[in-house]
Amino acid sequence: MNLKNNLKFFIIFTLVILLFHWRLITMKSLFIGGDNLMQFYPWFKAYSESIKHLNFPFWTQYMQSGFPLMAEGQIGGYYPLNILFFLILPLNVAYNYAIVFHFIIAGISVYFLTRKLGACEWGGTLAALIFCFGSAYAGCFYNIITLRTLSWTPLVFLLFELFFEKRKPVLVLIAGVIYGMQLLAGFAQIAFYCWIFYLVYFLYRFKLRKTILYFLMFSAISFIIFLPQLMLTYKLLLYSARTTADLQFALWGSFNPIYAAGVVFPYWPGFSVSSFYLSIFGILFLITSFYLLKTDKRLAGIFLIFALSLFLSLGRYNPLYVMFLKLCKFYTFRNPSKFLFFAAMASSVLAGRGFSEFMKDNFRHRNSALRIYCIMLSLCGLTFLVSKVLLVSFKDMIIKAGEWYINAFIFGKSSHRHGLDTYLNKIPSLYNSMVDGTSLRNIFNITSWLLLISALIISWLIINKRKMRMPVYSKGLVIFAITADLFIYSFIGTGFRGNMCSFDILKPTHGTIFNYIKNDKDIFRVLPYGVGTGELPAWIMPNANMTCKIDSVAGYTPLANEYYRKSLSPLEIIDNSLGVIPPEKNSIDDTITLLRLLNVKYIISAEELDKSYLKLVLTEGRIYLYRVTDNLPRAFAMRKLDMSGIDTDIEIKMVEYKSGKALFKADMPYDGFLAFSENNYPGWKAYVNGKPGKIRPFLLINAVELNKGENLVSFVYSPY
Repeated sequence: MNLKNNLKFFIIFTLVILLFHWRLITMKSLFIGGDNLMQFYPWFKAYSESIKHLNFPFWTQYMQSGFPLMAEGQIGGYYPLNILFFLILPLNVAYNYAIVFHFIIAGISVYFLTRKLGACEWGGTLAALIFCFGSAYAGCFYNIITLRTLSWTPLVFLLFELFFEKRKPVLVLIAGVIYGMQLLAGFAQIAFYCWIFYLVYFLYRFKLRKTILYFLMFSAISFIIFLPQLMLTYKLLLYSARTTADLQFALWGSFNPIYAAGVVFPYWPGFSVSSFYLSIFGILFLITSFYLLKTDKRLAGIFLIFALSLFLSLGRYNPLYVMFLKLCKFYTFRNPSKFLFFAAMASSVLAGRGFSEFMKDNFRHRNSALRIYCIMLSLCGLTFLVSKVLLVSFKDMIIKAGEWYINAFIFGKSSHRHGLDTYLNKIPSLYNSMVDGTSLRNIFNITSWLLLISALIISWLIINKRKMRMPVYSKGLVIFAITADLFIYSFIGTGFRGNMCSFDILKPTHGTIFNYIKNDKDIFRVLPYGVGTGELPAWIMPNANMTCKIDSVAGYTPLANEYYRKSLSPLEIIDNSLGVIPPEKNSIDDTITLLRLLNVKYIISAEELDKSYLKLVLTEGRIYLYRVTDNLPRAFAMRKLDMSGIDTDIEIKMVEYKSGKALFKADMPYDGFLAFSENNYPGWKAYVNGKPGKIRPFLLINAVELNKGENLVSFVYSPY
């Protein structure tokens, strides 16, 4: 790599990284909005504490009455960069800097891939900016797990290109190692999609007999790297609801073709959620690249990725995609719009290459590209105005259409759990947001219109200029304009910038209740009652409780144990990524036996509870803290394995207890059982007086048979 030939890129990219991420770099903010507070940050806190003690968090005591955390692949427990960052750096620094680092990896990789495919330094720089700060990341379709996984994709394509040129198998092996890292990074669905596009690209670009052999070598090394994680995650998957998912689940989150207008108006309703944005001037250079496809086979391979990913992202709006799912009955993955990540990557490369050609004085297709560009912008602008008129003129018809859509595609479907009235009541507010989305007073729409009009004027001036020579400063000016456009785009919705929050978000509210629980030195669990109401303090919500080291019976993960979830389903405390609804009226009455069994001592509720077995401890604001009377400890004796056999008169001494390991002393006056109130997920082993004991599942927890007399009993979680 010649630094001199790429100096402009490194200077510009460094400045842009600082512009977009200065709050993360200077630790002014934490990337913790949305799911990051309820999933990833709590998990990384547990991970950071374990890895600093040179252990992996195979089990955590803090969620779902015990959970195999390393098996939840999204944590990326074996991902080398996670190990490195969280081993060396403090939690918050590692958390923020890992995000910034992956932006850097993504930008540098796509830059050199675009250069390899014929772009100039400016074109490669443009590709890096669009990939990192367009819809792929700045729009932040999802989360940092997506960022970790997708950021390595252009590097794999670059290694493929180098292999096609030099025919050195070691490049395929290195690509296999990189893909293995992608598999470990956490987002298995995106990593699996990567494999599909790698195969398509490899077959298209390398039409020789050895194609399959080389690709099998690539796949084999990545599989070997991924195997330790796969063994854990596959087991957890079998116990989750994903194995019983249906077609409607798999089609949830399809990319509606109407959203395509978001390429010009990203604020338009819904576009900030699943938008496809590469800056308004980036569209021109994407169009320009299409003129190069006939003469550049390498670029045609990237275009194939672009077209295929758009085609697949349509999901339910694509009959062939629906037919394929029905034939293979593979419904584990949902949200086909995730394919747009690959369209975003491919379009950034194509735009960078198109930019390099467009800025050449002798490019003969410039005016043709500009005319298509102007037609496209005009159509998008016209569609926007027509939509505005229709929304205002046909309000009643639109609301009726919304009611029909809810009945046809939402209510009663597996991925939508709320009642019909709940969905119907949202229609007026949804309609109002659509009207707001087409408002000509909205600053983002005003900006989009100014950019659109400016683009049309500039295009008209270039088309009508007989002899066209691009000024020396024009490339830098375009890069500056696109950076400014993407910077404004990053403020839309709850994308990347919207997930940057002050550290104050970690400070517990309702401090009196919080301190009361933290000052109780017993070992116990809590029940957050009313998770679906959204009224509980953040620190007691599923998974967020982990940041405060409070054990909870609740949990939030797509791979939640389905048997556990169903057993406690009336309480609505287990979110398997389909959301939770307000609990049933008599839910505590129906589950109090299990709650006692699970060592629940306190219930934190957003409503008053009049139950004979609950004692009100504190009231703070509209939050109530109750104590469960006659709650059971973390370990207790039993005469026999049923609720009538519980014997609380026998003292069980806890010698040691931590996530994945417990040691108890029990002086049994009779032959019986010791029950350990921990989720009885497979992998637990018991030892009685140093000898293996047989785990006996009892409802949701573990038990082991003991003989009369003194017993030293240990429980150890052994995932493999």
